[in-house]
Amino acid sequence: GRVYGVRTLICGHSEMGFSSTATLFRIESAGVFTSLLVSCCPSNVLTRGSDGAIYGTDSTGSGAIFRIDSAGNVATLHQFDGSDGQQPSPVLTVGSDGALYGIAGGGGAANAGVVFRLDNAGAFRVLHSFPAYGFRSPLAPACDGGLYGMTFEGSSSAVYRVDNAGNYTTVYALTEAMPLNQLVSGGDCRLYYTSPTGGAAKAGAVYRLVDASSVRVCDDGVDGDRDGLIDRGDPGCASSSDPSEQDSALVCDDGVDNDGDGQADFGRDAGCSSASDPSERVGVQCEDGIDNDGDGVVDMADNACQQNDAGSEIGQCQDGFDNDGDAVVDIADAGCRAAADASEQEAGVACDDGSDNDGDGYADWRDPGCRTPSGQTEAPQCMDGIDNDRDGRIDFDRGRLATGSPVSKKPDKQCKGNRWRASERKR
Repeated sequence: GRVYGVRTLICGHSEMGFSSTATLFRIESAGVFTSLLVSCCPSNVLTRGSDGAIYGTDSTGSGAIFRIDSAGNVATLHQFDGSDGQQPSPVLTVGSDGALYGIAGGGGAANAGVVFRLDNAGAFRVLHSFPAYGFRSPLAPACDGGLYGMTFEGSSSAVYRVDNAGNYTTVYALTEAMPLNQLVSGGDCRLYYTSPTGGAAKAGAVYRLVDASSVRVCDDGVDGDRDGLIDRGDPGCASSSDPSEQDSALVCDDGVDNDGDGQADFGRDAGCSSASDPSERVGVQCEDGIDNDGDGVVDMADNACQQNDAGSEIGQCQDGFDNDGDAVVDIADAGCRAAADASEQEAGVACDDGSDNDGDGYADWRDPGCRTPSGQTEAPQCMDGIDNDRDGRIDFDRGRLATGSPVSKKPDKQCKGNRWRASERKR
């Protein structure tokens, strides 16, 4: 007899001098409206938990998870601090054990996002830290009791499975097209997803994937963990019926960024010479008296050795990887000022700093306001206070929201009253 929802009153950008305000509300069957919470950024997706309470996330600061009981009392159950994730996805999923599961887009061991679990008692646990920044879909419960999600990092994407205990397994490497939204588990126990660029005409398609009740990762002919080794040829597969090509006992084949350099396992981490290598650390490069990366600087005098603890002189700006997932590699990346830089992200570049600067839930290359990784603002053109198309008209509101007062006589027609439109130019 009750309906819960979120109404956004003002959406804004704190760095540009304004803020966002939204109201979490409840409507009784008799039409009685009750405001339960006024905050910056409560999610517009609410989830009913196994205990009957309503749960949701808030992206204020690093983010939080809240609970609404039957009396309408709102309580914060967990406040993210970055080390355990930040900017949680609006979608929470109820697992087979009754606990809530979700994705945080940032934070964690590699500052690339996490999978987390929250039980009805409020106990929070990080189940998996992603090794590289990328798109993460919400989790989908499946008939085998596990939860499935999709990850898109750089130019590669995959389906993964995580169970209630936190065992993480890559079960399917996607080759068809970039995923959109989340997986759906059908009544046939198979997983489905849509892609905006799939199909023969590249105009979109629906895909059916694996049967979640009979996943045989070590006998499917697919390189499930993307290390170049398939099925029994992968040391992570003890047998054909093994549910994962990864093995928690193998440092270079366990799906974990053990040395904290933003890369995990053989095929990605420069410290892994094979999947059975006992360490991801390059080891002695920062202590061997040799100029390993040819930049004329040796050991701890090398910038890469000073900025990370991976033990390698080869930083992210010369390792051949797209470490921040913006499709630009090494010195061509706007975050790389020099080949010796340890990171491809740059704190002074809004579209390449790993942060959601305009508070719209998207960071860097995923933000519609970022036309290039070197962009200095994530704000879309229809709310940036600039006459981008030089027609004498600014933004959706004459520039009032961005500057505090109207700048032009009329709003830009191409914005059509929508502040989130990416361009003022005619399409």
